Amino acid sequence: MSTFAEAHFLERFINDFGKRLGTLIGVEICELWRTRLRESFDDEVKAKYPYMWRPAVENNKQNYSFYQVENAFVVGLRDGTLGVIEIAPAKGRKYVSTLISDDCEMVRRVGIYLIAESFERLSALVK
Repeated sequence: MSTFAEAHFLERFINDFGKRLGTLIGVEICELWRTRLRESFDDEVKAKYPYMWRPAVENNKQNYSFYQVENAFVVGLRDGTLGVIEIAPAKGRKYVSTLISDDCEMVRRVGIYLIAESFERLSALVK
């Protein structure tokens, strides 16, 4: 996947400012990253085996550094939504409920990760 920005710059920018942008802009920035993440995995093979491109949602050495674009949008969605949950728990809960019911497996995996990370605030989503 190509981006307007250099992949390494995009990844660094989102790693450094993803959560902060979530707290400042809110769900809108998360939705942008969600859309781009879905586009990144809108391929038959990537859609079926997203763990081959991003094995762990969390930062982990098993994630492949050469998939910078895919990694950047996972981090953006993950950290940005954590920022939303932090400042507006009700909005964050509502947004995460849309993530866990998304058609894209990678987006659902991010949603599951968020529930685990913010279980006190999101436990109502677990039935």
